[in-house]
Amino acid sequence: MTSAIAKYHALAAHFTVEYAHRLKAVTHGAQSPRDRFLVRKGTGHLVIKVADVAYFYTEDKLVFLITNNTQRHLLDKPLAEIEGSLDRAAFFRANRATLVHIDSVARCTPYGKGKLLLELRPPPREPVIVSQERAAACRHWLAAHDFLTIFGFALRLNGCMPTNAAISADIEEILTALHAVTSQAEKLCASASPEALQRLPEPGRWSAAQCLAHLAVSNFAYANAMRSASKPALHLHNHERSGPIRVGLLSRWFLAYMEPPAGRRLRAPRAIAPPPFVEVGAALREFQRSQAAVIELLMECRHLDLNKIRFPNPFVPGLRFTVGAGFLIIAAHERRHIWQASVAISKQ
Repeated sequence: MTSAIAKYHALAAHFTVEYAHRLKAVTHGAQSPRDRFLVRKGTGHLVIKVADVAYFYTEDKLVFLITNNTQRHLLDKPLAEIEGSLDRAAFFRANRATLVHIDSVARCTPYGKGKLLLELRPPPREPVIVSQERAAACRHWLAAHDFLTIFGFALRLNGCMPTNAAISADIEEILTALHAVTSQAEKLCASASPEALQRLPEPGRWSAAQCLAHLAVSNFAYANAMRSASKPALHLHNHERSGPIRVGLLSRWFLAYMEPPAGRRLRAPRAIAPPPFVEVGAALREFQRSQAAVIELLMECRHLDLNKIRFPNPFVPGLRFTVGAGFLIIAAHERRHIWQASVAISKQ
C-alpha cells in the first residue's frame, strides 16, 4: 500500500508540472498577439503584417483578409481563431462575419434602431452593421482610440485640434441645429408607415422620403466643396479663428430664403433632385451619413477663421460663400425640407 501511494504522488507531481508548463505556454502565447499572417499567393506564400490588415470577413464559409491597399487573401483558419490570436485593443468583432482593425474605421453612424454602421477604408463589399447588443462595446472601443462621439456619431477627425478642445457658442449652436433635424428625421421615419413616407402629397411635390434623399445628396455636395476650400488652412494651420461666424448681406438673404415655412418654391438642380421612388430606410441612412460628414467637417474646422475661407456654391456657378455661412445654409436647408417632409405626411 505504501509503495502504491508513493507511486501515485510521483505521477501526480509529474502531471502537475507538465500541466503547469502547458498552461504557461498557452498563457504566454495569449499575451503575445501575432504580428503577421502567411497566405498563399499562386504557387508560393506571402507574409502579411498585421499592421497592413484592414479587416477580415467571411463569405460562403470562407475567411478573407483585406489589406489597407485593397488586396484580398484567403485564410485557412476560422474567424474566431483569428480573433483570439490578435490584439483585442486594435481589433473589434463587429458582427459574426467581420473583424475590424481600428485604423480602417473612417466613421461610425447610427443605423436603424440601436444599431451602428461602420464605414471602412477600403470599402467592404457589404455594409458592416454592428448589432444593438454590440453597439455600446463598439462605441467604447472607438472612444478609446480618440474618436469623437457626438449625437450618436463616432468621428475620426483629421485636424490637429484635440477632440476635447472647447467648442465655441456659434459652433455649438450649429451642432444643436443639426442634431435637432436628425432627431426629427428619425422620429418621422419611426412614426409614419413606409407608404406614407413615400406618398406624394400632391402632383409635383416631393414625398417625405424624397426630401431626405435630396438633403443627403445636397449635404455631401456642400461638405465636399467646403472641405476642398478648407484643406489648405487645415494643413498649413493658417486662418486661425478670430471670432464668431458672421454673414454678409447676400448670405443673410439666402439664409432667410431657405428657412421654413417655404414661400416661393425653388427648383432643385437636376444633380440633387431625388428619383421618383425612394426606399425609406436607405434615404434615412444616407441622410444620417451626410450629417456625420457635415459634423465631422465642422469639428475639424472649428479652430479656423470661417469668415475668411470661401468656397464656390456647388450648384450655382459664380456664387461664393464663406465656409461659416455654408454651415448655416446647410442647417437652414435641412430645416426647410424636414418641414416640407412633415407637411407631406400631414396632408395625407
